[in-house]
Amino acid sequence: MKEKLNIPIELQSDVNVAALGEATYGAGKNDRTVLYFTIGTGVGGGVVIHKQFLNTPQHPEMGHITIIRDPSDIKASDCPFHTDCFEGLASGPAIEKRFGPNAKNLPADHPAWEIIANYIGQGVYQMMLAYAPDRIIIGGGVMNQIHLLSHIKQNVIKKLNNYTYYPALSNLENTITAPALGDNAGLIGGLIFAGHIKKGL
Repeated sequence: MKEKLNIPIELQSDVNVAALGEATYGAGKNDRTVLYFTIGTGVGGGVVIHKQFLNTPQHPEMGHITIIRDPSDIKASDCPFHTDCFEGLASGPAIEKRFGPNAKNLPADHPAWEIIANYIGQGVYQMMLAYAPDRIIIGGGVMNQIHLLSHIKQNVIKKLNNYTYYPALSNLENTITAPALGDNAGLIGGLIFAGHIKKGL
């Protein structure tokens, strides 16, 4: 494509550009460090610091961190590589495989959602401690279950157990949010990224 079009071309992950979009014009626009999760067909995470991606040779695989299972959850993981990883237990396909053929139709009071909120809370908690972000944004198709976000926050608060070693942890109700840009976060972030490439940033 570079040869045919004679323009600079770079590749970036969908979750990273969504993080960039939210860090620039969305829920994290006033924050220094933004951690973005997408919980959908897979689980991924991206970090943006001062409106720039992490300078790493590979994209972090946050979806494959280890999760402690709920004792009642004995069904197989959806991940072909790991029995107890974030993606294998909490992604959309994992929920459908283990709790019903169409997770979108599970009622809000179905026991599966408490289990999933626990798993997402564990993933957020671990990466939050690793990167100490000012803002944690959770998007993706699974998060269209609007009741889920408050349960995730409660799980993270429980795991912190009053351990607030940096300011954002003392107000998690506002620190952990849904994307302000909604489903457009990735598109907007991609356009911002293209602008960075053009400017040579």
